[in-house]
Formats: sequence, structure tokens, C-alpha cells
Amino acid sequence: MNNSIELIGIYQLNHPSIIHIIELQVKEEIQEFDISKFTQEMEGQDKMYWQVPYDEKFLDSDNKVIGDWMNIPTPVHAGTKIIFFFHELNFDKPLITPYGELEIPLAIDQSNWMKEIMNYEAP
Repeated sequence: MNNSIELIGIYQLNHPSIIHIIELQVKEEIQEFDISKFTQEMEGQDKMYWQVPYDEKFLDSDNKVIGDWMNIPTPVHAGTKIIFFFHELNFDKPLITPYGELEIPLAIDQSNWMKEIMNYEAP
């Protein structure tokens, strides 16, 4: 059971590749947050090749950016949102996190505020 992180939604991008935005919310303060530990199993692939978040952003309750992949807030406070791109998301497998596995819901269209913050640039 996951007490620290909640999956808020999965959002579709209007992009030719298989890319989605994942939105999470922190439910209780996390002292040492490591986004690189968020992944999804890829059968037949060594774990080092599994996908991880890309271009993550940390938001306050007003959806204003308070951190990113180069400037992770320490600690990450309860109520903080985390949004990031994820390549090759498999809707049949959970997102694996240090705080437990999160089931993947169906994707929906992203909101206007998210479109303003998340501009995809290929890695």
C-alpha cells in the first residue's frame, strides 16, 4: 500500500511517439526524493533499460513550478505535484516507485495549464 505518493492522472500528448505525461501528488513529506527510482518493468529487458521519468517538474497547489529535474525541492512537501514525461508507457503494468506500485489508469487529454508547463523536446 502506498501512503506517500498518489497517481492523479495519465495524459496523452499530441506527438507521433508513444509519450505520456504522468501526474503524481505527494501525500506526506519526503526527505530524500529520488525520481530516478520510478520506472516500469519491460519484459525481456535488463532493468537498466527500463524507462524512467523525463523532464520532471515539481508544482505547488496553484500549479506553479517550484522545482525541476535539476532543482528537486528538499524536502518534497505534502501537496506537491510532480509531473513528467514517460516514454513507452504500458497500461497493463504498474508504475514502480520506492513508495509502492501505482496502477495505471486510462489516459485523458491534458489540461491547458499542463500544456503551458510541459513542452516536449526529444532527449
